[in-house]
Amino acid sequence: MCSTQLAFILNLNEHWFTLRRFGATPKGVDDLNPGQGHWFNLNSFLRKPEWVGKLYLSMVLQQSEAEGTVISRRMVLMEG
Repeated sequence: MCSTQLAFILNLNEHWFTLRRFGATPKGVDDLNPGQGHWFNLNSFLRKPEWVGKLYLSMVLQQSEAEGTVISRRMVLMEG
């Protein structure tokens, strides 16, 4: 699932933050390899953006949900 996402927008107690992938992506988002790009936690509560390893990303999302964070939207690249 994470291989076709560009970002996750999360909400915890009315605080919004983003897990965002940066890096080159090919034209077809469905063809993405989960090994491409670099994920960062862009939560403003952090002193600086926090790198999230590709293998660790799913665990971060699961832990966030367990702590009561709502993952309200998953954004994918749309052409056109």
